[in-house]
Amino acid sequence: MADALAAMLPFAVGILISPLPVAAVIMLLVSDGGTRKATVFEATWLLVSFTVVLGVAALIDKAAPHTATGTPTWEAIVMLALGIVMLALALLVLAAWRRQRRTKGDLPIPRWMHALDGLSAAKTAGLAAVLIVANPVNASMLIAAGIALGRAQLPGDEDALTAVLFTVIASLTMLAPWAITVLSGRGAGLLPRMRHWLLLHNNALTFWMTLAFGLVFLVKGLRALI
Repeated sequence: MADALAAMLPFAVGILISPLPVAAVIMLLVSDGGTRKATVFEATWLLVSFTVVLGVAALIDKAAPHTATGTPTWEAIVMLALGIVMLALALLVLAAWRRQRRTKGDLPIPRWMHALDGLSAAKTAGLAAVLIVANPVNASMLIAAGIALGRAQLPGDEDALTAVLFTVIASLTMLAPWAITVLSGRGAGLLPRMRHWLLLHNNALTFWMTLAFGLVFLVKGLRALI
């Protein structure tokens, strides 16, 4: 189990440094009924992330023979596809980052973040699910982690426990502002500054992350095929 978790941890880092989910939690916390909505967001995020990782692992575990060695062709193709998607995203983010640097200004807060103040609990849960499934960065990391877990071919209970540990570790940066607010009540002054920093450096963080993981996925896929 330890080896499987170690193989998954690099993908946890990709989720940890993804700024938009953290910014969304902060926006929820400073909105009306923020603590309740942020709690719904966190719970949905953890549940959906766990389900995706464990679901992919179950599919891989059934598809891959227990006696198989090396990386199968289908996994190499998946890695290549993830690498291409991440590198394409890196180019798009780089263009936005260069525009931001030319204007020397902050990026405007995305429209969907402005709408967080009026979200119901159900819509907040839906937002968390969308940020996981529709965000190519988070989705790629969860798929890659699920593949790594499935390839380890652990017993069912160890599969579930490893998926839980991965999900919690990958969500620590998003859980931090929620925990600060709920446990200490000291987020009022800190949260707006955190949100400002995340939005200001969103493009830079996303570019370097997508570039690095895009190259990692691409090299893994090419090495397996060659």
